Amino acid sequence: MNCKERFLAACLLKPADRPPVWLMRQAGRYLPEYRLIRAKHDFIEMCKTPELACEVSLQPWQRYKMDAVIVFSDILFVPDAMGMKLTFKKDEGPKLSPILKSGDDLNLLKAVDVKSAFSFVYEAIRLLKRKLPKDIPVIGFSGAPWTLAYYMTGDKAGEWIKKYPEELKNLLGKIADVVADYVRLQQEAGSDVIQLFDTWAGELSKENFSEFSAPYMKRIIASGKTSAPFIIYSKKCSHILSELAGIGADVVSIDPETKMEDAIKKIGGSCAIQGNIDPKTLLTTPGVVRQETSRLLSKIRGRNGHIINLGHGVLQTTPLECVEAFVETVRGSA
Repeated sequence: MNCKERFLAACLLKPADRPPVWLMRQAGRYLPEYRLIRAKHDFIEMCKTPELACEVSLQPWQRYKMDAVIVFSDILFVPDAMGMKLTFKKDEGPKLSPILKSGDDLNLLKAVDVKSAFSFVYEAIRLLKRKLPKDIPVIGFSGAPWTLAYYMTGDKAGEWIKKYPEELKNLLGKIADVVADYVRLQQEAGSDVIQLFDTWAGELSKENFSEFSAPYMKRIIASGKTSAPFIIYSKKCSHILSELAGIGADVVSIDPETKMEDAIKKIGGSCAIQGNIDPKTLLTTPGVVRQETSRLLSKIRGRNGHIINLGHGVLQTTPLECVEAFVETVRGSA
């Protein structure tokens, strides 16, 4: 099988010669070639210059030959497009302003012309499709509404549930509309798969997840379902696995704290599973990485519908040889 056939088969619970492998945040600061570009350009410039975003997206694939390439961007460009200002300061990470403090602040948000606001992502994906072999799938992505609202409210979305529940739903609906259009734009550009990052959904109870996260992701997935499989990722998600599997995504991506055995038992028959090596494992040695990756492979042996990945993004200080050991162990498992 080629990489695209393998990846799509895994997403759709079909047989594959081996599990596909890629890494969240596979393009990033652990790569010396990335650091060379980063020394000349700030993060936002890299994302918003399609040629640079394409080059950075290709770097890990050129080095390791993962089964997929994810476009280089950031989930916070959605609130940026909605009227908030996104800045990245060295050693501080991203910052949105002004933070939404109450329902009255929703009037600070603006309507979004998605084709104009995200033209840089569209062009980066188009460049990737031209430069990559046709059998390499491209992954597009977005933040999910709950997680974007979490950042837009200064990590106070949980308080909004108690203080401003209807205003929060209004905000989530506005975000969902933008994300749905954004996802379709990425599909039009050529993305073969879409990943939604609902990183903070695990902070919600089952009841609150069902009210403040699931309906909005369902809307997004339903609007773009015909074009490409969907992956949904969340941290600390063991208590909402069944709920995540019920939103219509093809794949649920689990964090390291969620036991693979539990995930298989709860959702293995209804959707594919992605994950879930701890990124800290890749800070050790190639031998340990091979051992832990082989252990994960043994847990899923004989099952359809699994994508090997980390349970979170690659860490900045990850040794190159450990990423190589991770990818090569999976590639050699056919």
